[in-house]
Amino acid sequence: MTFVRFRQSAIVSRFLTSQGVHPRRFWILIDLFRTLSTRQELSNWGSMGLDLWFGAALWLLVNAVVSAAVFFGASAVTYLSLFMSLNAFILLIVLFFETAAVLTNPLEALVLAHQPINGATYTFAKLTHLLRILGCFGLAPNIIPALAGLALKDVRAFYPINHLAATCVVSVSIAILWISFFGMVIRVFPASSLKAVVRRILLIPAVALMALRFIQILSFTNRNPSGIARVTGPLIASLVPALERPAQFFLIGHPIARPSHPIVALSIAAALAGLVALAARALSADYLIRVHEMVRGGSTKTTTPGRTPIGDLVAFICGTPSGRAGFEYLRRMLVRDWQFMRRIVRMLPLMAGGFVVLLNGASPFGPGFSPAHLAPHLMGLSFVILSFSLPYGTEYKGGWIFLLVRRRSFEPFARGLYFSLWFPFVLLPHAIAFVWHSITWGPLESASFVAFSLSVASLYLAIDLRRVDGIPFGKRHHEWGGMEFFDAMFLMIGRAALAAAAVAVQWYFLFRSPLTFGLTTAALAVASFAIIRMSLNNLAAAIRYQLSQEMTPTSPSTI
Repeated sequence: MTFVRFRQSAIVSRFLTSQGVHPRRFWILIDLFRTLSTRQELSNWGSMGLDLWFGAALWLLVNAVVSAAVFFGASAVTYLSLFMSLNAFILLIVLFFETAAVLTNPLEALVLAHQPINGATYTFAKLTHLLRILGCFGLAPNIIPALAGLALKDVRAFYPINHLAATCVVSVSIAILWISFFGMVIRVFPASSLKAVVRRILLIPAVALMALRFIQILSFTNRNPSGIARVTGPLIASLVPALERPAQFFLIGHPIARPSHPIVALSIAAALAGLVALAARALSADYLIRVHEMVRGGSTKTTTPGRTPIGDLVAFICGTPSGRAGFEYLRRMLVRDWQFMRRIVRMLPLMAGGFVVLLNGASPFGPGFSPAHLAPHLMGLSFVILSFSLPYGTEYKGGWIFLLVRRRSFEPFARGLYFSLWFPFVLLPHAIAFVWHSITWGPLESASFVAFSLSVASLYLAIDLRRVDGIPFGKRHHEWGGMEFFDAMFLMIGRAALAAAAVAVQWYFLFRSPLTFGLTTAALAVASFAIIRMSLNNLAAAIRYQLSQEMTPTSPSTI
């Protein structure tokens, strides 16, 4: 029986009807979720395309490798607690972003505005959509470790059942946790400002990573580690036995000595009951009422755009107000476009890594290796991801407004676009690094390294901006798969190999001689300036070509 026949069978229809779900509208929603996910308008991991299977296969491979712990004499408790921790870690990350996208960006409401869908049908479809992710990242990757666990000592033949049961409980608990959390966010904050609040919440992991690393930098010295080191050591040592207690609870029926822990069982049951109650309340009829307001989310207040000092500076550099227009356009769209923010949030750890290593370690002019050598190249890797996301936007249909712009205005407009990325992602981190390293390394070494890193990062940004072949946010999202996916993957691999070679040259050759370093920095600055000019001219030409295609009646619309 095929899946189409199965879902149209009388058994499935009776089950859905018994739960208050309309079968036909339920399957319409499921198909719609799949279509929106494939087009990257709902979620990245929610599609049944290359992204989902590639990520699930990669995680399956990781779990299969870790399951080799059975050959190193690991106990059943340690083995199960290891996979429970891994499962919880990956699902906490994946479901954090997916639950936010599914619950707070209900694009399907625009498509099905004419369909009378009740709350049970809508909620059931949403949960089914999330269950696919649980199956791919929770249950399926643990099948091999569950079977490999039969090689453990003191376990019986039904160990895979215990392993998969523990996996299901952990997966469902994390899903309920995030549904409850974002459900409370939906209920507490007004729909007009909900998307802005969720965007800030999605930034918390990257900001927390940067803050922890910065505290570590402040707390450590090269000779006397203190502060955070004395706290994290005992904390990790106390967490290991705590992580084993849930595993001991799930190893029921096996001859393994374990203390009785009714408190743990009662605590887990009480926590799950509370989360289920919050999740049910979050996805109640109130949620369905708020859906339309969330889709149209945005402040109802009318604001008058003001001129910023940085915008005035960009207009002065570009020599025309068109430069300010490009700067302000991209600056505002970077924080307003929901799809871009959802994609770029996953790039923030890489950007945070570049900023952290920029502030970390000893001077690169010293005898030892310094993590600062990696800083401009990590920034360059993040620009690759940025360049693949920048051409696409949610409000691409509003690009017709650029048809009213004079064609000669797009050169300064392109320069303004470049400055809107260069100021926050290149200049600001290096300005902070210069101040910090002027204290730790000295003003001369700090200024020299910042000049070199600034040239390299600016060069990377100019090269990657050539991949934007039109107005930023001016094209509809399409399926992230096929050749484009492999292009991005191979480009990242090639860029990483190039960065490794460049770091080796920096360490062994460039930073050993002041004369070589000075000449190389000057050459990089000149090359960066020339490539930036060529990239911006190409971008202006691409914008004009895109608009000329729009003015041609026989050409398909791209805006």
